[in-house]
Amino acid sequence: MEVRGSVIVGDDGEENSKPPIKGGFADLGRPIEPHEKDDVPRILVKNFRRNTKPSKLHTVFSNFGAITYMAVKDQKAVIEFSDRTAVQEILKCKFLKVQGSRVDCEPLQRFLHVERCQFQVELHADLMQLQSEETFSKFTARLCQQAAANTREDVQSLCQQLESVARAAYPYCKAHPFGSRVTRLGLEGCDLDIFLDCGNMYNGENDQQPVQQQNLGETTLKQMVKCDDFGRIHKVLHARVPILKFFHLPTGIYGDIAFRNGLGVENSKLLNFLQSLDNRLQSLFLFVKMWARLQCLRSVSEPHHFTSYALVMMAVFYLQQLPQPVLPPIKKLMEEHKGEQQVIAGWPCSFTQDKKVVPKTRNSSSLLELTRGFFHFYQFFHFEWKIICPYLGKAIERKDMDDILNPEGELGYLLPTYVNNLQQDDGEPLHTRSAVCIQDPFEHSHNLSRSVKDEILMNFISSCGLILLLLQTVFVLTKSDFILKND
Repeated sequence: MEVRGSVIVGDDGEENSKPPIKGGFADLGRPIEPHEKDDVPRILVKNFRRNTKPSKLHTVFSNFGAITYMAVKDQKAVIEFSDRTAVQEILKCKFLKVQGSRVDCEPLQRFLHVERCQFQVELHADLMQLQSEETFSKFTARLCQQAAANTREDVQSLCQQLESVARAAYPYCKAHPFGSRVTRLGLEGCDLDIFLDCGNMYNGENDQQPVQQQNLGETTLKQMVKCDDFGRIHKVLHARVPILKFFHLPTGIYGDIAFRNGLGVENSKLLNFLQSLDNRLQSLFLFVKMWARLQCLRSVSEPHHFTSYALVMMAVFYLQQLPQPVLPPIKKLMEEHKGEQQVIAGWPCSFTQDKKVVPKTRNSSSLLELTRGFFHFYQFFHFEWKIICPYLGKAIERKDMDDILNPEGELGYLLPTYVNNLQQDDGEPLHTRSAVCIQDPFEHSHNLSRSVKDEILMNFISSCGLILLLLQTVFVLTKSDFILKND
């Protein structure tokens, strides 16, 4: 959905009247006494198509304000907002359409139970404390301190011990740490990710079949149980990437061991280099990760949530879209690479690590401004139509990706490695049918958010709206203070 002048264009391309108007921050949640009148901003939506997905309704109505509760059953929906101006603007619309059909909206002063498909979201109490730029700065500073504590020499000693244990079966094995602890983006309690190369596997040329991966995991597990320093070991060997989970008693670190290839290690190198280009990035990435954790959008154990890496790549992509970009497309960094090309599982992944050849950004926005921009960008992002592509530094139409082998299309020239791999007998296409599609910057056939469901995306968009309202208030107060100090 987008705003064009004084009309809103819905997810079906039809025009609705009135642009969205955002108000201040209001009390959240549904009333305790559902039979009594209350002041919760709420509407009843009726007469939409029978098979309309809740996500379609959410896409249209979230443009008026942050949705804190929604329930959909048959052709009736109850939607609550964080601010009453959203309801006022909706009721002004004479022709509001969802999937090409006009819908009827009316205000509700009493809570109405619908419940078939519902979700409710409110801003976490820890985030509600961010009432000034000072509290925001202290919050992000604490996150950076946590990350520093989780990037310790313990990681190297743990990897060395794992190598020592595994070498009884694989004499030349090498443990490569990657993930949040390596990229200085580890929050409290984060795991350590390790790629265990059991013999010339880094480039993805050996032992890549599922049965071989499972055998590597089983053999490594047998060696680890002989060492008292590794506990709570269990295997997850039938996943897309088979892993072993463990707890390391001397360091108190939980970890995951993968056996596939070194793409994860290269991804971590990329994130480290990107952060070295601008000192605002670590704080922004950590804030987004913590916000997602508190809002129950990110989870290690829940398969339908956002991963940490997906969230950070969303932040990278946002920084590439700004009028004055903070980061260049990953493609540009790869083109600047001089020397031998590292290719893993058919995917080039070498990029320049010379900061001198990367143009310095002219973007002088504060961390608070960049953070506000992230949430505004994704509150109104066209997830249903667009693919997030940090490699190109721009969004791709899903329909264009599905038609990429069309010789008349432009996209095939921009993603030649993907096209070449796709034309191979075992070429894997990018899965574009998920609620969110984020293309890995190296492995272009990998959707980083393939398993994210509509319900989590609706929660994500609403949570963006809620934190944006709060941060807008902080920003207005900060500007007022600045004006007073300089009068």
